[in-house]
Amino acid sequence: MCDTTSEIPKLKYVWKSIIESCSEVEETDFWIALKVWTEQPHTVNRRLMAVKPLMTYVVDVQPHCHTHKQCFAPDNADKIIDLIDCTAQTMDITSEIHIFRKKWKLVPCEQLFWNSGGTMFLQVRQLLPKQPEKFPEAQEIAVIDKSNRQVIFHPVLKIGAVHKVVPNFTYRITHTEQERISVDILLEDINSDVEGNPAVSWLQVNVLPKLVKWATNKQNSSSNPVIPSLSLVPVEAYNKVYQQLKIRYGKKLIKLWPETTDPLKFIYEDIAIASYLMVLWEQEYVELGLQKKQSFVDLGCGNGLLVYILTQEGYPGVGVDLRNRGIWDIYGPETQLKEMTITPSDKYLFPEYDWLIGNHSDELTPWIPVIAARSSFHMRAFLIPCCAFTFDGKYQKSHSGTSQYQSYLNFINELCQVVGFHVKKDKLRIPSTKRICLICTSRNYKVSEEAVVDKRRSEYIKKYSRLLHVRNLSLVKTMGEEKNSIMSHKSFCEHNEYTVNTEDRNPEVCCKSTSAVWLHDFQPREKAEQVRNCTHLDKHFLDETVSVIAQTLLNCGEDYLSYVGSDGKEGKWKLGGKMELSVLVKTLSNNTLKQLKNQCGGLQTLLRNNQHIFSVKKGTAGLASPFDQGKSDSSQSSKKRKGKISVKTRPCWFYRNHPNSCPLDDVKCKFVHVDENIKTCN
Repeated sequence: MCDTTSEIPKLKYVWKSIIESCSEVEETDFWIALKVWTEQPHTVNRRLMAVKPLMTYVVDVQPHCHTHKQCFAPDNADKIIDLIDCTAQTMDITSEIHIFRKKWKLVPCEQLFWNSGGTMFLQVRQLLPKQPEKFPEAQEIAVIDKSNRQVIFHPVLKIGAVHKVVPNFTYRITHTEQERISVDILLEDINSDVEGNPAVSWLQVNVLPKLVKWATNKQNSSSNPVIPSLSLVPVEAYNKVYQQLKIRYGKKLIKLWPETTDPLKFIYEDIAIASYLMVLWEQEYVELGLQKKQSFVDLGCGNGLLVYILTQEGYPGVGVDLRNRGIWDIYGPETQLKEMTITPSDKYLFPEYDWLIGNHSDELTPWIPVIAARSSFHMRAFLIPCCAFTFDGKYQKSHSGTSQYQSYLNFINELCQVVGFHVKKDKLRIPSTKRICLICTSRNYKVSEEAVVDKRRSEYIKKYSRLLHVRNLSLVKTMGEEKNSIMSHKSFCEHNEYTVNTEDRNPEVCCKSTSAVWLHDFQPREKAEQVRNCTHLDKHFLDETVSVIAQTLLNCGEDYLSYVGSDGKEGKWKLGGKMELSVLVKTLSNNTLKQLKNQCGGLQTLLRNNQHIFSVKKGTAGLASPFDQGKSDSSQSSKKRKGKISVKTRPCWFYRNHPNSCPLDDVKCKFVHVDENIKTCN
């Protein structure tokens, strides 16, 4: 309680600064950063899935309190420790915040308003852990104090309890008079030793740098707005489904995984996407009063895992890809996966399904909204754009001031609207840099306007086709004047070969153009996957390129490694220098660049294939140290080699090509030391 008899209350607790930013930050940008941290702490706190606001109040501080900060930490602050006694999901707010009500007038409000001048807010929040089996749910009180330019975070704890998802102490983040960001913690004694406290170190090392980055890089600009993750689904419901699916499928599929790809990335990514779709569809099921489970077609389904999970969870659907994957065999006959090349045309329409899914669907991505729009008026689409394609080839950036990825997202978003959809964006929680999904829901036109909208679709396709060899797709005959060719549900699900059915045209069921093939210059991927990882390039070309790059790095610096040889003598081995990849690539000839650009990853792939020669860290390349041979081997590869005798067959590049040869002797070197005139195995 505030002491009304004295001018300034005597405090038992004191604030102690633990770190302050070096750079100055404008107050407007400070609040941008604090908004992100308050609403999305999971971006830094990897133990959190999300924060769920329970109650939010506008605070009216009573006149006898001199400042907000002194009202928050009076001499009875220890009583705040056991302020809240929560149940698993709900709180009795009336009884739980009675201490605050005695000091402040609390007016309930819907949400935090960050542009509300000197207003003060109090929010009671549920902290949802990413691993609930390991970290229990917890609560926190956040006080957003605009007048004093600070936000206070107070963990709600019973006496003796310990938080595991946030710091166990009260801390605040302040915008100082010197326009710096300061992090302070609340202590009983200013001389308390906080060194070695991992939570304090975490605030210093992880949180403050992120706050400064958010405040200074202007990422919230209108041209490139930040999309909060899981903004279109209830996070608590998503986390519950995700945890259930992870337990049900995660370890099981990892053991069965027959592919050469990383199972951890692909399995948990598809589990996350399936969780999102299940919650999204369940939400629609309730809101729209649907009578049946949502059905779907996944175009470009790849390993088919998403189709398998959704099918197992009771959603009827089918996956299509132009080539079979080895993992398909383990799913069983219930999972409908078809090896088929999709060509955008009247033959590939799916009027009996509710959703068309494009999960990293490459060249089919821009066509999926078109196929969905022409399949039926009720069909919707879900897209995760990745590799940038337009209707007949690679997409070229057309939005200045944005990245290639952001420009492509803008293009797909515009495309979805042009073909007739209302579009929503969200950010998924998946282990990928391409996490934005576009959800095409209801139509932005009436059924009676179908002919006009379809003409608009055709013109848009023509506009964004590179070769412009497009037939007239715009004329749509009226209902009953022509027959419509579609792939029937039965033929699609039961046979590898598709069957063309004919039905009376109905604009509410299917939207058809006059041309069987919508774009004659569309090029699907080749059925046989090309190897483009630099390993199939001419060996002489590869050797020459490696030598040129190594010589460039040797000449760009004078760094040396000091070592003691097997004979006991000291030696020096030239490392040369380091060079950013963007600079290094400019030193290569046009012919070299042309051949490398045809490979996935280009120069970076070549360097990665030669890790025994080159080291690449944070976009900078240099020569690898021969003394570090084998340190980068993955634990999985090491386990595979355990118990096997290692036979050296590959010649040592440094022994034959480096001006100081190899600093290791033949016994210690991982590679074979041979003379030039001796034939070696490559």
